[in-house]
Formats: sequence, C-alpha cells, structure tokens
Amino acid sequence: FMKKRLVTFGLISSVILALFGFTMFTHAEENSVAVIEKNKVYEGNYYSNKDEVKIKGEIKGTLYAYAAKKIEVSGKIDGDIVAASPKIFISGEVSGDTRVAAQNVNLDGVFKKDVSVAALQTKIGEKSNIDGDFNAYGANIVVDGTVQGGAVLQAFNAVQSNGKIVGDAYIDANILDLGKKAKFENNLSYKSVKDVEKIEDKTKGKVDRRFEQKHDSNTIVGQILSIAASFIVMWLVIMMLAPRFFERSRVLTKNNFGKTFLYGMSILFLPWIIAVLLLITYFGSFLSILIIIVWVLIMMVSGAFFSYLLGSFFFRGSNNVLIRGIAGSVVGVLLFFIPFINIVAVPLLLFLGAVVGSGMFMRTLLENNQGPGLYVKSLEIDNVKDTKKDKKTIENKSDRNSNNSKSDKKTSTTKSKNKK
Repeated sequence: FMKKRLVTFGLISSVILALFGFTMFTHAEENSVAVIEKNKVYEGNYYSNKDEVKIKGEIKGTLYAYAAKKIEVSGKIDGDIVAASPKIFISGEVSGDTRVAAQNVNLDGVFKKDVSVAALQTKIGEKSNIDGDFNAYGANIVVDGTVQGGAVLQAFNAVQSNGKIVGDAYIDANILDLGKKAKFENNLSYKSVKDVEKIEDKTKGKVDRRFEQKHDSNTIVGQILSIAASFIVMWLVIMMLAPRFFERSRVLTKNNFGKTFLYGMSILFLPWIIAVLLLITYFGSFLSILIIIVWVLIMMVSGAFFSYLLGSFFFRGSNNVLIRGIAGSVVGVLLFFIPFINIVAVPLLLFLGAVVGSGMFMRTLLENNQGPGLYVKSLEIDNVKDTKKDKKTIENKSDRNSNNSKSDKKTSTTKSKNKK
C-alpha cells in the first residue's frame, strides 16, 4: 500500500515536472532537431531542449531531454534517461533507470533497470524487456513485453496485457483486459470493475481481487481520521524540534494579526506569480519548480502553526507546546464532523490554516526566534513586548524612582531638623 502511494506521488510529480519543462521549450528554435547519428559516441551526460531529439548513436552518460514535439531513442544509453515530451519512443538499450513523462510513450527496447512512466497512453511492445521494476500511471497502459521485476500499474481507464510479468504485480484500473499470452509468474493483486475470466490460469502465485470500496460513512470517516492523524504526528514532531519558534509566532500574531495575515496572503499568491514570470524566461523553469516545491513545504507546515494558535486559545493555562498543538488539531478535526457547521467551518479553517499558518511561519522566520524548550513561559515578558507596554513600564519605573527620591529627601530633611 505504501509503495503504491509513493509511486503515485512520484509519477504525478514527474507529470508536473514535464509540464513545466514544456513551457521552457516553447522558446527553443523553431523546427530545431538535436541528433546523435548512428555509430557516433557522445562522452558524458547529454542535455537537450530542441523541438525534436533523436539518439541513434551512443551516449556514455545520462540523457536529459525535453522536446516540444518528440523524443526518439534507437541507440544505446550507458546511463539513465530523464525525459519529457508529448511523444517518446525508445527502441534502443538503456543501462540505467528510465523516467519519462509524456502524452504518448512507446517502449520497445531493452531496459537494464527500473522504468517509470507517467503518460496518457503507455505501450510496452512485444520486443521490450525490462530487467527491473515497471511503474506506470496514466489513462491507458498496454504491456505486451516482458517485465522481469515487479509492476505497479495505475490507470483510470484500462490496463491491457499480453505479455509476462515475473515479479509481483499490482494493477489498479477501471478495466483489466488480459490476452491469451498474458502471464503472471508471481502474485497478482488487482482492482477492476469486471472480473477477469480464468485469471488463475494465467497466474502462478496468489490472486487477490480487491473490490471497489463503497464510500460509506465509516470508510470516509476512517480516511479522514487517517489523513488527519498523519498530519498531526508530523506537526507534533516539528513542534518538538522548535517549540519556542511556535510560541514566538503566536505572540507576534496576537500583537499584530493584520501583519501576519498580510504575510500569509503574500505567501499564498506571490510565489505562483513569480514562478509564472520565471517560466517566461529561457532559464527560469528550474527556479520556478524550486519555488513551487518550497511553497508546498510551507503549506504543509502552516497547519502546525495554525493548530498551535487554536490550541493556545482554548488551553491558555497550559505552557506545554505539544498539548496546545494537539488541542488545536483536535478542535479542527471535531469541527469537520459537526453537521451543517462543517459546511462553513472546514473551508474557512483550510483557508485560515494556509494564510495565517504560513504568515506565522514566515513572520517568525524573518523577525527572529527563541531558543529551545518544551515548556514556554509568556514571551511577552521577554523580547516581544508591545512598544506601548514597554513605554508604560518605563514610565511606571520612572514614577517610582521619582517618588522614592522625594521620600528620601523628606526623610533627610526631617533628620536634619531633629538634629537641630
């Protein structure tokens, strides 16, 4: 199950990476073609961003290719392939891992290691042989070749196979269509709308058909609690690593909520504007991807700060950072299950969590933080007092000092009179 989630996340990330790559190549020279002719050898890693990439010879290194139209590899790659294009055709030999993202992918070569594909249409030809694992995600997946390792195939339409998979196979598709030559040398776990006839005859290991789960209330509640629990655990770990940072963010927000909100709104929208502007430039795609990755990470931790803010509001008497964080998280989860209220509360909490939480994080990061400590005292006494409070305390001290000086003068005059 965990492998499925990781594969899905990786492949979807590859699709996103491919989409960003395509934008950069709209600036490439029109109808430009990068070619390594047959019997030619290129030493080292090869980078290309032409309209078309054709590798007929040999590359002794990794191929990094982004093409606006198509990529064809009929030669030999003594390394990995990392490629993105609307159309990708590989009929040669690849000694390393193959990771591609496209609209249409056709693999009909020899692959010595793992192959990962994210595409609308993926076809593994009859001549194709994959020595490692094969992971694919898309609309339609066809496997007519041989996969020596395991296979994880996720298609939101159909998976068709007339080939052989030696390792364990995991298939998640709307339709599973197996031909006469289809073979599974090990275990097969699949999910399909229709049952597959005589599938046991094509499988040497165990067959596990996972029926489509009914989305009843218990299933939905379980999924929500599972997701919430995973995020809460992650947030608590972060709080344990930097508890004073969270308390500092709370006090800054309490003193000036409007400033924190403006920070959060800037973080929510400004990175996307910058990323789009960078994509217009020729070399800006990498920076734009990096900005979006950082933005996603900030959004993931923003919930921790907002949960701590909620928890500190409901548990003002506790100075334990973890208790405040747990309390805020529980309040958020409980609001989700209250009928009618959740219709308004959940979208509002998600919005505030993203805006206020990210604003708390960025504001504290830019305006200094405090040292470690699981139990926190009121930091308002230390370095985060309002200027108004500071002025009042200074005035009170000066008044006390003046009163003390006056009383001292009076006592001294009375003493001198008594002496006389």
